[in-house]
Amino acid sequence: MASQASVRDFVAEFSSRHPRLDVLIHNAANFDHSQTKPVLTEDDVETVFATNHVNIFLMTQLLLDTLKASAPSRIITVASQGLMTYPFLDIEFDNLNGQKKFSMQHAYYHAKQAQIMFTFDLAERLKGTGVTVNCVRVGNVAIPDERLTHLPKFLLKLYEMKRKFALTPEKMAETYTWLSTDPALETVTGGYWDAPDKPAKANKNAYNIETQKRLWDATDQLIRK
Repeated sequence: MASQASVRDFVAEFSSRHPRLDVLIHNAANFDHSQTKPVLTEDDVETVFATNHVNIFLMTQLLLDTLKASAPSRIITVASQGLMTYPFLDIEFDNLNGQKKFSMQHAYYHAKQAQIMFTFDLAERLKGTGVTVNCVRVGNVAIPDERLTHLPKFLLKLYEMKRKFALTPEKMAETYTWLSTDPALETVTGGYWDAPDKPAKANKNAYNIETQKRLWDATDQLIRK
């Protein structure tokens, strides 16, 4: 997902095999605690922003015709409950590549903020097409031990503590399944959800239509370099 060429190759192969697409779930993400400096992809986009937002935008654009032809169909994006610790976070158009400041945590949540805004904007753009767009706010979900082996000891301790209160992956999947399959949601679009029938609230900056459109244009430029 960090490579635009890889995304384009995937879509070409998928389209050659499958004439329809009922649900597109953008669950891929990059959150590598070992990364302390911005790393650019082959497309000259910072890796976290590329994986967690830009190439999701790209894949969606490439699959839109198939989704429209398959309508009613659904797009589901994924954000994080951790954004609640960033109540004033906005899109930093002068720092999309982490050129001014960078931390993995900030880069991750910045990209997730972009995903929420992309969801709201895309939902408006696709009204009347039969394609809906909604976003899941993923909470504290238990992570398998094998994904934690590279972490320093203090972070391992933190994850051990969090695990005591974590949802199982199966429990979290109920929200994905609900958004993907519930007939009552066939025309519901532009939502942000914690759990089935439990809407979430993004920070106020996420609802700024002017910023949403500016983000769309900036992202579009990054896939057209």
